[in-house]
This record gives sequence, structure tokens and C-alpha cells, in this order.
Amino acid sequence: MLHCRIHGREFEHGEGCPECREAEACAENDREELLETLERVREEAEAARTESDYKQANPGDYECPECRYDTLRRMASRCPKCHARVAASYWTQLLEREQQEAEERERQKARAAEEWARGEPERQRRARAEAEARAAEAARLVRETSRNKRLRMILTLIAVSVLGVLGAKWFAPRTDTAIANRLGPSACTDIRATHRVIRSVSDTFVGTVYSNEGGASAEQLSFGGWGDHYYDYFRFELPKEASLKRPSRSVFCLYATDVPPNDAQLEIAAVGGAWDPGSLTIGSRPVHRTIGSFGRVVRGWNAVDVSSIVNDWVSGQSRNYGITLIPRANNQTNGHFAASEFKDENRRPRVILVY
Repeated sequence: MLHCRIHGREFEHGEGCPECREAEACAENDREELLETLERVREEAEAARTESDYKQANPGDYECPECRYDTLRRMASRCPKCHARVAASYWTQLLEREQQEAEERERQKARAAEEWARGEPERQRRARAEAEARAAEAARLVRETSRNKRLRMILTLIAVSVLGVLGAKWFAPRTDTAIANRLGPSACTDIRATHRVIRSVSDTFVGTVYSNEGGASAEQLSFGGWGDHYYDYFRFELPKEASLKRPSRSVFCLYATDVPPNDAQLEIAAVGGAWDPGSLTIGSRPVHRTIGSFGRVVRGWNAVDVSSIVNDWVSGQSRNYGITLIPRANNQTNGHFAASEFKDENRRPRVILVY
């Protein structure tokens, strides 16, 4: 037996002190981690130095035709690095190339929009056929299951949810990163010279149980629900100048005449098909593309940024069929918005284009 003078314990000859062996292993691991950290710091410092050297040698936006470094600012007449003069013909060729590239990007964008527009009728036809088939199946189930009013209401709500999912899947050919942002009430009332106010030309609401047919002359539009769901539809006609100059922001404004005790959890969406305010029913609702939450409704003006919807209308990415609100909760969430026929014209629905 041998004796460890460091830890004061006995150990077999040839094995060494267990605690000493453990300490040496820990020290070796620490050394390896330290070396890895130092190597990583060295690589990061080298990369930062390389990037700094490159930026120092290439401080400009354009390449100098003499020294080949990116040292030139737009339309510069002399290189600050090699002091060579830059001929006007150099900029003429470069600007022409930039113009051609920009025109080619616009042509590609226009071709993509045309291709999307050509396929739209077929997509609408398929979506409407599937929606009608599902609605017919839901109606058949309601008739065959029971005459109990409560059960009919539950089955109708299930059918409407299925149609909503079907429409959302169809009307989402691309990922939309623009989310609806809630704005303050002043966005609806602080009208300036650079703003263009577009009032609703028609609007209506339709319910799943009680008010299940639209009306074109209502002064107020129901939203939310209490045992049922109310869906609101608004149509706006953009001015011709909107197609020439895209607004920097588009604000959707609704005036709430009364609000419910609970949040209706409204979602705002772009309508994906034609609709008539006088004949719209819960079964003939067009498809839609949700862009985000409308936010909790407050009494008075409610403002939401709908730039993504309006920009798609202006660019031709989608046709202007209007805006819809979809409720996700119906436990004492029924309230009213002022409609386009509301007696006070200053409280009617509007979209404000900010230039």
C-alpha cells in the first residue's frame, strides 16, 4: 500500500491516488476548453480584421475602373484612393446598366402578376365548388340529425368553421409577412393634406343563426355574437391615382357605437371573391385571406394598418373585393359599428391613404 501526501489516503501500488487522477483529468478538460476558446477568439478577431481591412480599402459604392477598388461614390469624378480621373462615359454605361436591370426586374414582376391573374378564375371556381359541396353536406346533416334548434345551431357553426378553413387554405398562395397593426384613434381623425379619405361604398353583415342574410341599408353593423357569429364586409373603391403612386400607409377605420363586455377576438382579412350586400348569406360568403388580429374593439374610432391589403390591390397582386372581419369568440361579444348608411357621415367606415 502507498500513501498520498496530498490527500492523506492509502492506495494500491501502480494505481495512483484516485483523487489525484480525478484532479488531473479535470485540469486536462479545463486546458482543452481554454484552448478551444482561445482559438475561437483568434478566428473571430481575424475575421473582424479582414472585414475592417476590406472596408478600409473599399469605402465607396462603386468600383474604380483604374485601381478596381470600391472607392467611388455615385457620379464621382476622381478616385480618392488612386486619384485617377473617372470619365463621364464610365458613369453613362454604369447608369444605363442599372436602368436596364431595374426595368428587367419590373418586367419579371409584371409577368408574375399576369400569371397569377390568369389562374385566378380557375382557383375561384374550384374553391367555390368545394365550398358549395361542403355547405350542401352540412345542410343535409342538419336536416337529417334533429329538429332541435340548439343542435342545428351547433352543426351550422361547425360547417361555417370548415368553410373558413377551406377559404384560408385556397387564398394563401404566398407567405404574407405583413401583420395587421393596431393604431390609435387619432389615425382616423387627424386628417392632413397628404391624406386621402376613401369611404365605404357598400357594407353589410351576416350571421350564422339569427341575421343570416345581408342587408344593404342597415345603419349599424353587428359584430361578434352571443351564441352565433356575425361577419362584417366592407367594399372600397380606390382612386385612379392610387395605381400610380403607392400609399406609404393605409389605415382602416371603424366607429364602434357600442361595445360588448367580452372581446370578440376579431380577425381582419382580405376578401377573395365577389359579394353582394343585399343577397349575401352565411352559405355564400366568399373566401378570404387573414392578415392578423383586429384587436379588441373600443367605443369610438378603431384604427388598423391594412397597408398589406391595399398594396396588393394597387400592385395587382390581388383584386379589390374589400375587407371582412371574422369573429373567433361569441360569448357576449356582440356590438355594433357605424355603417355606410349611418346618420352621422363623419362616423362611417373609411380607409385613409397616407402619401
